[in-house]
This record gives sequence, structure tokens and C-alpha cells, in this order.
Amino acid sequence: MVRCSGFLPVLGVFAALAWPMAIAHPALAQPAPYVVTITGTEDADLRGLLESASSLVRLKEQPPPSPLGLRRRADDDRDRLDTALRSEGYYDARVAISLTPDDSGKTRVLVTVEPDQPYRFQALEIVPAGGAILPPDLPGPAVLGLPSGAVARAPLVVAAEQKLKEAMAARGYPFAKSAGRRATIDRQARTMDVLYTLAPGPKVLLGRQRFVGLSGVDPALAFGRVGWRGGETYRPELMERTRAALSGLGVFSAVTLEVDAEPAPDGRHDVAITVIERKRHFVGFGASYSNSEGLGGQAYWGHRNLFGGGEVLRFGVELVRLNSNTLTRAGIDDADEKLLAELRKPDFLRVDQALVVQTAAINEHPEGYQRRAVTEQVLLERKLSRQLTVGGGLNGEQSTIIDVKGETFADLAGIPLTLAYDTTDALLDPTAGGRSGVEITPWLRADHGRRSFVVNHLTTTRYHDLGGDGVLVAAGRLSLSTIIAGGAAIPPTDKRIFGGGGGSIRGYGFHKVGPVNEQNVAVGGRSSLEVGVEVRVKITENLGVVPFIDAGNVYSAMLPEANQPLLVGSGLGVRYYTPFGPLRLDVGMPVPKRRHDDPVQVYISLGQAF
Repeated sequence: MVRCSGFLPVLGVFAALAWPMAIAHPALAQPAPYVVTITGTEDADLRGLLESASSLVRLKEQPPPSPLGLRRRADDDRDRLDTALRSEGYYDARVAISLTPDDSGKTRVLVTVEPDQPYRFQALEIVPAGGAILPPDLPGPAVLGLPSGAVARAPLVVAAEQKLKEAMAARGYPFAKSAGRRATIDRQARTMDVLYTLAPGPKVLLGRQRFVGLSGVDPALAFGRVGWRGGETYRPELMERTRAALSGLGVFSAVTLEVDAEPAPDGRHDVAITVIERKRHFVGFGASYSNSEGLGGQAYWGHRNLFGGGEVLRFGVELVRLNSNTLTRAGIDDADEKLLAELRKPDFLRVDQALVVQTAAINEHPEGYQRRAVTEQVLLERKLSRQLTVGGGLNGEQSTIIDVKGETFADLAGIPLTLAYDTTDALLDPTAGGRSGVEITPWLRADHGRRSFVVNHLTTTRYHDLGGDGVLVAAGRLSLSTIIAGGAAIPPTDKRIFGGGGGSIRGYGFHKVGPVNEQNVAVGGRSSLEVGVEVRVKITENLGVVPFIDAGNVYSAMLPEANQPLLVGSGLGVRYYTPFGPLRLDVGMPVPKRRHDDPVQVYISLGQAF
């Protein structure tokens, strides 16, 4: 006689029950593939919302394990779709879901939606919590996005609550909170009334500032960038202005401001400003290429916050035309070299005024001349507003220039005057706003009987986001330059105006636009006009294409001459968007192509063309 352990009979019972069930119901163990269709609404936005809310749509590539599971998924979907429809104001909508097997082994799922008419906002009421008093000038329904008659969408109700808190903060109540909201619908009138209850908190008067995280930065520099005085009523723009001003020093990687919830003994609320200081040393590299200029590169090393006052000391080296075939009459075929040292002192003598001291050693060989020079510059830059910056200073240059006329020496003293207006939303890849800049530099040439001339440059760019999402951006540029020289004053060759290249008229080689001599070598002009238009199209998050057209010319006269034709360059660019800015590849063709022009020009660099 054989005995069985206690659990074996139990297993036998389960096996005996499961075997006939598997035979009688084989579909319980098989997937249930299906095809789903949503009908009943012509509104593309509403249909998109329903599809995103539907698990039948989202999970159609992952069929449930059985027809019973498919039925449960459909039943759950009905509740999801009802919720989505109510969020869009369709409180009387009806949803029907039918399942019909077909001969292919799939089930056809038909979701029929009858939205009916949406409900609309009627009355809006804002009441204080706990007997508090609210400001009398709170925004009305239209400003909050709930105008009477608008479709009663739930996202608008939620967004209006946030707008109310922002409106309270703008009136000096940064601690205002929602104490509840209630939406009441009238099914007969198909309307919605909305009630918000606000707890305003105290009206805040700003007190002292308290910095957290300062170690190497002079506290006087940081406190000088605070944008309010003690006793002022709290306003969000004061906080943002201070944050931007501190970030603009370049010595902090993060800046946050927090108002103390409890007032100080004087009744004012102090503000904690927490900063994270950046590393003092930095390095950087860059590269560019064009088939007319060859390969170029730059590298720099810097020290920020040199003496504790946000000073930035930077040393850089630039090499251009490393593999070009540029030859001057003197037989020079070397790369352009530039060594640069710069010291920048922020808040010099007053807040928002910077002192910039530069010196450079230059050895360059563009087509038409060779130049060896030492330059010095001292500038004062002052921000008059967030958008407007003016500057002025002194320049000095000592140059040796070799061109077709031989070797000359130039000792120059200049007074650069600048004005820049910038409303763009980004430095390297703007999508909105514009930039305008004017630079006027009177030069005194001490080596030629103190004769003088004035170099003037005007450039303006505009950017327009055509779709509002940064996918399709139109950009335009206009640049005008002129040299005013009285009497027999002759500017040195390097101060004359040249055109062509990646930052000028794409499609033409570097310095290939403008007057030339008998040997077809560029000699520079006294004025220029350039225009450019391009459309930046993002194909993916990281990739875009840019069709462009540039036009312009360089003239011997002091002003552009109407009888001289514009040279046109057109082409197509590719942009690869990186965290540091877009990587640019432009291919341009000259129109018309002159005898000495290459059929195409290729430009590679970091950042947009303008």
C-alpha cells in the first residue's frame, strides 16, 4: 500500500478541474488582437485628446490575454473618455463601445462619441477665506481666461487659479494660496459657474537681504546688484530683476531668492538669496571651416572673479586659414594668428558699468595684404536697460602692412562709440525679437600728417517664430557700412571694407566681393550693403535645415551706388542643435558666378550665421 503526502491530492483536484476548463475555453489562454476606431467627432484637437486618453488606442500593440480582458479594457476606456470629454466642457456627451469579431481573428472595436453641445462659462466669483480682505483690483474673467460664453474647459479653470495667485503676488501678496475652487454646472442652461476661495496672506514689505553661499565673491559686489530698497512692496519683477542682475555677473551658476514667511521685528520680510559660485578657471575651444578660408580654430583660458569683484581675465589664441591657398604679392602663405588678453571689471565706478581692457598681437594674411599689428583698447560699457547698452573708449594700433603698393606703417588712435539694442530670446539661436548695433569709430592717423577718417557700421537682425513653437523661424539681416574720409585721407588697407564669406554674402569666397586691382586681388572699398534672409526649419529636436539668400556688394564710393548690381548668394544649410548652440553647415552658390568664383562655398561653424 502506497501513501501520498498531504498536498498531492490537492494538486490532483486542481489538475482535474483545470483540464476540462482549458478544453472548454481555449480562448482564455490566447491573446485578443483588435483594431480600434473612434468616430463621432470632426474636431481634430478633441479627437487627439480622446486618443491620448484611450488605453484601447495607446495599448493596441499590446493586446490583452483574452476576449474577457479586451472587454474589461473597453469598459475602463468608457470612464476615461467620459472624463476627457467633461474636461473639455462636454458634460452631456455619450460614449458607446462595440466589439465585433471578424474573420481575420481580430476584434473590431468601434468607439462612437456623441459630444453634444459644450457647456460655457457664465459667472465667476472670487471670495476671501476666513474673513480676509482681497485687493480690489484683481483681474476679471477675461484676463483670467474665463470670459462669459467661452467653452468651460477644465484646464482653463485650473490655469485661472494659478493666474489668481500670480496676480496676488504682483500686488504684494507672495504667500497667497488657494483655499478651494468649486465649479457648478447648470444642465438645463448648459453653463458653468466658478467660485475661487483665496487665502491672501500678509501684504509683504521687503526688508534686508541675506546672502547664502558667498565665499570668494566680494559681498559688496553682490549686494550692489540687489534691485530693491528696504520698505518697498514685494513685486515678482523685483525678484527676477535681482536674479538676472546677479546671474549676469558670470560668477554664479545658480541664484535663488526666497522671502521669509515670518516678518522681522520691524514688520518687513527679509529675503534669503542663495548662490552657487562657479569654478574660477575655465577653458574653451572652437573651430570653423570654409573652402575659401580653410580651417580655423580658437582656444582660450580664463580666470573669473580674479580679485573677488567678478573680474574676468582671459587669454586666447586664434588661428585662421590653416590650409588655405591665400598668396599675397610678397609670397606669404601662412595662417592668420591672433593672441589676445582681456580683463573685464564689472560694476566699475557704478552698477551696470563695465571696464574692458584688451591687448592683442596680430599677424594676418588675407587676400590682398599682410598685416602685423599690436592693438590696445580701453572701453567703458554701460547698460541703460535690459535691452540697451552703450559704450565708448580709446583704441591704439601700431601696424606694418604689406600690399601691392609695398610696405607701410600705420600708427592709429581711435575713439570707438557703440550702441547695442537686443530683444532676442537666446544668444546663439534666437527665435524672436531682434538685435541692432551701431559702431562709429573716428580714427586719427598720426603717421600721415594727423589725417583722420571715420569707420561706421550699422547692423540689424530680426527673428520671427512663424509657428509659435520654434519649429519654423524666419530670420533677416541688414548691414550697412561706410568710411568717411576728408580730403586726401586714405585709410590703411586693413580698415577698408571687404565682403564675402560665411558671415557676409554666403556663396562668395572670403574677401571676394568688392573692388579689385589689375591682378584681380581685393583692395577693399569705402562702403557696403548686405541683406540676408533665411528660414530655419526644425525637422527633429536635434536636426534642422535652413534655406537662405544673401545679397550685397562693396563699393569704392562713400555710399552704396545704385548703378552697381547686387551680388546674390543662395543655398541650403543644415543645423545640428547641441546644448552649446547649433552646429552650422552652409553650402552656398554665387549668382551670378563670375569667372574667378568657385561654384560652391562651404561654411562650418558653431552658431547661426546671424
